Amino acid sequence: MRDGLGLDPERSNLTSRTKFFDNVLNYSYSGVKKPALKATCSDRICKLSVPKLISAEYLDAKPLPAPVPQSALRVKSTSRIQELARPKYDIATFGMK
Repeated sequence: MRDGLGLDPERSNLTSRTKFFDNVLNYSYSGVKKPALKATCSDRICKLSVPKLISAEYLDAKPLPAPVPQSALRVKSTSRIQELARPKYDIATFGMK
């Protein structure tokens, strides 16, 4: 079916998506200034961008999964906590409560 402009809606939707994805990596199209496109990182910035290594001692110190204390397993939630834990529903959107 064609719209008022004589274009097939599926085809026009496809072309607009194609235009978007063609320009995703075209930073000048998205408003990035030319000097920013030519900028390079200094050695110090590159070094700071590398994440810290976690030592093996630190990883071995924490058992995974972490044990849950028995006192935490025995806790009963109050009616107020259960009420707050329930998600809020929009009756107009979902049609039910």
